[in-house]
Amino acid sequence: MEVDNVNFWGHLPTILDAIADAEFISLSVIGYPDAVVKANLTKEELYRELVNHSKIYHITKIGLTCLQYDEKQKVSAYSARSFNFAITPWFLSANIQAELIAKTVNRTFSFSYDTLQQLATNGWGFNEAWERGVPYLARWEAQTVEERFLQPWETKKPLDINKLDAESQKFRAWANEQITSWLKEERLTNRRIALARQSGFLYVVEALLGGQFANDIEPELCLAYVSVVDRDLRNQLISAFRDRLRAAEDRNRLRRPILLIHSQLDMLCHFYSTFLGPLPETFDGFTKEIHNIFPRIVDNRILYPLNNYPSPSFHGHKPSIEFISAAEEEGGPGVTPVRGFEYQNKMAEEHGLYGWYSNLAFLKVAAKKLQKEQWLSKTRPEKTCGSMRMKTVKPSKLFFTLNPFAPNSIISRRSSICSSVASGMTGSMVDTPPSVFGDGSDEEEEEEEEKQEAPEVHRLPPWEAVFWEKFGNKLVLDHGEVLALTTSIPLRKSRIRNL
Repeated sequence: MEVDNVNFWGHLPTILDAIADAEFISLSVIGYPDAVVKANLTKEELYRELVNHSKIYHITKIGLTCLQYDEKQKVSAYSARSFNFAITPWFLSANIQAELIAKTVNRTFSFSYDTLQQLATNGWGFNEAWERGVPYLARWEAQTVEERFLQPWETKKPLDINKLDAESQKFRAWANEQITSWLKEERLTNRRIALARQSGFLYVVEALLGGQFANDIEPELCLAYVSVVDRDLRNQLISAFRDRLRAAEDRNRLRRPILLIHSQLDMLCHFYSTFLGPLPETFDGFTKEIHNIFPRIVDNRILYPLNNYPSPSFHGHKPSIEFISAAEEEGGPGVTPVRGFEYQNKMAEEHGLYGWYSNLAFLKVAAKKLQKEQWLSKTRPEKTCGSMRMKTVKPSKLFFTLNPFAPNSIISRRSSICSSVASGMTGSMVDTPPSVFGDGSDEEEEEEEEKQEAPEVHRLPPWEAVFWEKFGNKLVLDHGEVLALTTSIPLRKSRIRNL
């Protein structure tokens, strides 16, 4: 689905619901050229190059695909909802409030020529991308505007009303009441709506980060018809709208989705600097912040061998052949695009055909690995009172075979044979010793079950599984190095926002 500033507010509740219900969310960003990075740089040097690069270029398109497992279908599969957002740094100048916001932020920006040429090739002129894009405020910009934009005016010099005559004092009291009422109600309401309208895509970002958005979104922006209905119905519609947003916010914060990316350290840097604020000074600080805002992140290329990573090149607007072959293989999880929310293939670099194949390929490859190595689907045992609560496992047959106190062990049989020979008994008392691997007991039955072909995996396990412990929260750098994100998740600071 293509989303711009014309249909953004009407679709925003649906977008927030899709994010809240998703098990996986794939994120892609375009609008900046590849950073020209010298070879043999350390991670810190590479990070400093990306920090400088992220200060120059502006994001023009953002793609999201939300994958939710749907058990209600005849054949259980993931349902996919894809959204392509056009993003603009421009401020809406429809009224004086919007102009005041623009002056308060005083934003600077620049575009990549290659990006603009690419947009033009695919039917997006510069003016169209500029005017139709969804506006946004970064977190730090929103907080700055709130502090300066929503504060009441302060009187520079108080008026000495004792010098006024009775008629003037009466007029002054009336004017003061009218102005105060306007400041508290109409003026503040108009400014809140202007701030919410300019925040725009920030509400989608807050949903991705597990943040707060339910009380910040103005119902009048999403419910265009609410102003033409009577007061009672209007209040009912607004109340139902607020309840829907709060429910989505609660679901989103209760269970965070798994973020799928494709080896894009530069994308994470641009996303952070655009929508959150200045990047941390050190690379270690950046990885901690990324793990803080995205505690469940997976690189699509982590399951491929080191020397066989799918190439990010598009070869004439076609995804990597590795992704196509993996995505089109039979078996494994099925993915069904929801009607009206299909991916777009007019721009391979946006979250369309390339993003679609990379997501599907990851699910297929992961399912095959889980089918082959079933232990990856299990969860780690819980810690209780300083010990590990482990599943009870019977001693192996080798233990019973070599245990001298066991009735049929090798040692006990040898003792029996020696006693028989010493007492002059004849005949064969030596039976074939039991196998150290079992004699038809439960252990052999378990081995037979393991030899049977494991069933196909149609749904990836929850985040607590060993699979994600092994492959989650790691980024694959361009030269093949696997970067592990921090394992500690610091508490997220609550935003000071209450519009």
